[in-house]
Amino acid sequence: MSDETVVLITGANRGLGLGLAKLYLNQPNTRVILTARTKDPSTILNALPPSYPGTLHGIYRLDSASTADAITLRETLLSPEHKVSKIDIIIANAGVGEPFDTLLDAPIDALEQFYRVNALGPVQLYQQLWKDLLENSANPKFIFVSSVLGSLTYVDFTPCGGYGASKAAGNYFVRKMHEENRGLVAVTIHPGWVKTDNGQAYADAVNVPEPPTDVEASVKKIFQLVSEATREGMSGKFIDVMTGNEIPW
Repeated sequence: MSDETVVLITGANRGLGLGLAKLYLNQPNTRVILTARTKDPSTILNALPPSYPGTLHGIYRLDSASTADAITLRETLLSPEHKVSKIDIIIANAGVGEPFDTLLDAPIDALEQFYRVNALGPVQLYQQLWKDLLENSANPKFIFVSSVLGSLTYVDFTPCGGYGASKAAGNYFVRKMHEENRGLVAVTIHPGWVKTDNGQAYADAVNVPEPPTDVEASVKKIFQLVSEATREGMSGKFIDVMTGNEIPW
């Protein structure tokens, strides 16, 4: 494992997460750890190609709203049975997008769930997987899949108050990781407006037929960014992967 690149991807059962899983498994000398909220990993296995150059280390349950799940994930990966000695890249992709409501109509419990999953989920992932895992990498990277809807500069009239606010909080936390941990490459990314379930739900909310970006195009750009990301170049920044431009907070 010491010579392999070890990548952990959350929310790997569909959309960007599944696309990233396929792409990283197609890389040689790469070990991939997948997590999803689903209790049945076969749904992911059935969506993967029958063979690939990389190694699928395992598929693990992780509800991003659950601290217990994050703790269990850490304990499982470090156990003698699973023997994970390091993680080089964490892609915190799991998130919740719906309902897309105005603040006037948004249920408070929905706002709390947005915050729990989209903002605190990445934090507890970092807290549980840094020590003994991510810190053991020669070049540890934490990539937060956010959204331009979390930019305070670009706040507009669209019905995404809960989603946008939770992503803005997540953006702050990842920027804080960058400032507090000088050994970490911590990057916040906007993957584009992608043809995923969440992307289509937002399109429906704003009366647009469909998002403009295919999953395959987005994950290729994410892969390129992750490969090129350095502490000096991208860490602590908010990057649009489709254009390469920095997004204002």
